[in-house]
Amino acid sequence: MASVRKEAAAKNRPADLFNIAPEKVVRAGLELPEFSTLDAMASTVRNEANASICTGIHERMSARERAGAAPATGGSATRTAQRSTTG
Repeated sequence: MASVRKEAAAKNRPADLFNIAPEKVVRAGLELPEFSTLDAMASTVRNEANASICTGIHERMSARERAGAAPATGGSATRTAQRSTTG
């Protein structure tokens, strides 16, 4: 799973990660897991990678930028509502 995590930094689609996993398993001489297992693993790794990217961006932001940033959920709706009431 470590090699799939490494690839997750460069690949955005879970399907891409899903395709990497069987290749690594076969190279290691292991038995292929069920589709649902590979699918769940790819989804989990992609979510972890996305969270890591967001955390990295947040950590590089100044306190002022963080205060002005919209929350991760509902952000665009919040900004749209603010624009319509202020402008």
